Amino acid sequence: MANRYGLLPYYEKADLKDLVKEASDEFHKLKKFFDTISNEELYVKRPNVYLFGAQRRGKTWMLHAIMNKIIEMFAEKSLFYITAPHLMRLMLKDDRDEATGESLLNVVTQKKILFLDDLGQEYKPHSGFVENRFEEFLRWRFSHNKITFVSGNATIEHIEQIYGKSFGDFLGGEYITFEVTEDAIDLSKLFLDRKWNKSNDES
Repeated sequence: MANRYGLLPYYEKADLKDLVKEASDEFHKLKKFFDTISNEELYVKRPNVYLFGAQRRGKTWMLHAIMNKIIEMFAEKSLFYITAPHLMRLMLKDDRDEATGESLLNVVTQKKILFLDDLGQEYKPHSGFVENRFEEFLRWRFSHNKITFVSGNATIEHIEQIYGKSFGDFLGGEYITFEVTEDAIDLSKLFLDRKWNKSNDES
C-alpha cells in the first residue's frame, strides 16, 4: 500500500478545485456537494455514490479527490481506497495484518468510508461466488451505516448482466449514480506525474 489510506501515490494531490470548467454537470454536482457538506451531514446523509463511465474520464481521480477532501476537512482516519481486483483477492485469501493478526478483509470491511475502484475489473470465474460476495459486501456496509464510493465502467443495466438483477437494483436504488461522460481534469499532468513516479520507483 502507498500509505495507510491505500491512496495511489500519483493521486495524493488530487483536489476537487482542479475540476475543469468543461467537465460534465455530474462532476460539478458532486464537487458542489462536497464543497458544502458538513461533518455531521456527511454521516447523516451517507452519500453512497457510484461513478460510472468509459476509461480515462477521471473516475479514479475523482475518488481520490473526494478522499483527500474528507481527510482534510474532517480529519477522518477510518477510510480506505482499494481496487475491486484487490478486494477480490482478500475475499479469496485469508491475508492477515502482520502487526495485529487481524483479517485484512475485515479491516477493509469495517472502514467508515471506503473507496472501491474499478468494479467489474476483478476476475470472475462465473461460478457466482465472487459476484455474490461483492453484493453481500456492499449490502453489509450499507446496512451498517458505512459510506462507500464505487467506480466502474458498467452501467446499471450492465451491472445486472454481470452480477445479477438483485445487485443492479441495489446499486441503482440505494446509490447516487453519476455517469461520467467527459474528462474531469486535464489528465496530461497526471500521467506525466505517474510516469515520473514509476521511473523513480524503478530506479
